[in-house]
Amino acid sequence: MHPSPNLVIRCTLPTILQFMWAKVIAEDFFQQFDQHNLLAGDAPMGYRRLVLEPGGSMSANDLVKNFHGRPQNSDRVPALDGRRV
Repeated sequence: MHPSPNLVIRCTLPTILQFMWAKVIAEDFFQQFDQHNLLAGDAPMGYRRLVLEPGGSMSANDLVKNFHGRPQNSDRVPALDGRRV
């Protein structure tokens, strides 16, 4: 017996959206780095100090906010089937 397509979609869609959101955050982080030398400038140490060192002791929202100096921005989340997610 195979699971119904609706069950698969309900279980898979949140995972896909979570992955898309993580990708947006990662791309936003990457923009802070020198694209030609990722170890140059202040971004690598800032990332280490503000994101990696606190780790799970802070919420992900706070880690992103501390690194960027601003809250997360959902404007960069890709559209799904022509609709904003």
